Amino acid sequence: MPYCMKCGKELSQDDRFCSRCGTQVPGYNTNTQLLVDKIEVNYPEGDSAKLKMVVGASSLEIGSGAGKFVEGTIDYDIPESKPFVSTTGNIVRIEQTRDPLAYPHYFSNKWNLRLGDAKPFTMELSAGVIRTNLSLGKLPITDLLIEAGAGDTRISFKETNPSIMNNLEARVGAGELKLSGLLNANFEKMRIKGAVGSIDLDFAGEKLQRDAQVNVGSGVGGVTVTVGKGIPARARIRGLTSVRTYGGFFRSGGGFGDSEYQTEDYESSSGPKIELELDLGVGSISLRTSP
Repeated sequence: MPYCMKCGKELSQDDRFCSRCGTQVPGYNTNTQLLVDKIEVNYPEGDSAKLKMVVGASSLEIGSGAGKFVEGTIDYDIPESKPFVSTTGNIVRIEQTRDPLAYPHYFSNKWNLRLGDAKPFTMELSAGVIRTNLSLGKLPITDLLIEAGAGDTRISFKETNPSIMNNLEARVGAGELKLSGLLNANFEKMRIKGAVGSIDLDFAGEKLQRDAQVNVGSGVGGVTVTVGKGIPARARIRGLTSVRTYGGFFRSGGGFGDSEYQTEDYESSSGPKIELELDLGVGSISLRTSP
C-alpha cells in the first residue's frame, strides 16, 4: 500500500492527491514485482547488543516474540531499496540505503519484524516518511531513540521492561506521535521533540518504579498528557499555549506563558514522581488523570 511522500498518510492506488495535506500523488508503476526478504539475525557476541535500523518511506511494524535477536520479513517493490543486514561486534544494522521516495511512482515498502528478549539491547531507528507501530512491551531495552521525518508513529509498552531504560527519546518532523503504557517502559529520562503535529503521552502501566524526568518540546501543535490515578506528577509549562486540565490535575503556580500544574497526590507522596517540562511554541496542552 502506498503512502504520501510528504505526510505519510496511507493512500489507495486511485488517489491523485493526499486527503490530509493535499500533496499531488505521482502515478503508480504497475510493472513492479513485490520482493520479500526474510530476516533472521542471531544475537551478537557479548552481554548486550545494539540494534540500528535505517528505514526509507514505509510501513513499519515491530513487536516482541522472536527466538533470535531479529526475525521477520521486509516487502518492497523497488530493487534498489533492498535492505542490507550486517553485524559488527555487538552492533546489528538493518539499513535501506536507497529511499523509495527517490523513485517517482507509487511504491510498496513494508517492514514486519519481531525482536527477542534474551539479552538487554539498545535500539535506534531512523526513518523517513513512515507509518510506525512499535509494540515494545517485555523487551529489555536499555536505551531507545526514534527519529521520524513525517507520518504517524505509535509506540506502546503493554508489558513491563525487565531492564532499566536509561533514556527514551523520540524526534518527529510532522505528524502524530503517540506513546502508551509508559510506566511499563521503566525509563529514567524521556525527551520528546516534535516540529508540527500532535503528541500524546499516556503514563499507564503496572506502577511507577522510579523518579521519571520528561522533557517535551513542540513547535506548533497539541500535546496531551494522561497520568494514571494516584501517580504523583508535576508539569511545568512554557510557551504561547492554552492549558486544559481534567481529573486530578490543577494549577499550582505561575500564569500564562509560564505555569505549573500538579496532581492531587504530588505533595503528599513520598514515592517516585513524574516531573514534566513542556515547552510549546504555539498550540494547546491537555493534562488528564485516568479513572
